[in-house]
Amino acid sequence: MAEVTLTSGYGTGLTDKQKTSRAWVLDPMVGSHETVEGGANAGAGTVLSATKTISFCKTATSKGHVILPNGNVIGQIKIIVHHTLANSVDLVITPTNFSAGTNITSDAVGRVTTCVWDGSNWHSLENGGMVIG
Repeated sequence: MAEVTLTSGYGTGLTDKQKTSRAWVLDPMVGSHETVEGGANAGAGTVLSATKTISFCKTATSKGHVILPNGNVIGQIKIIVHHTLANSVDLVITPTNFSAGTNITSDAVGRVTTCVWDGSNWHSLENGGMVIG
């Protein structure tokens, strides 16, 4: 069977096979992720991955601080989940550059913050019960 050239909303000159590849749907969408333990304090926080979309964070005695490094591309999204809490230790997230303050704090498991990078600073899109300080 010969390939057919299409003219459609996808453009001119695409074959059926090319059109199918452009219509790929991610269902479900899966984000790259990591699981980390917090560091001892703000100066010794665990650095979150700048290339993983989602960070699941665990806190315990002397393990409550993480550092959000600068993003890699404008529009980058970072989702941080307070996944595990032991000994009532809060999760303290300190972005390297943050438009709204100096840190984001969670005192309960299941709290989530979503941030977007603008090329200079992280901006909090939603806090899910976390507090900006």
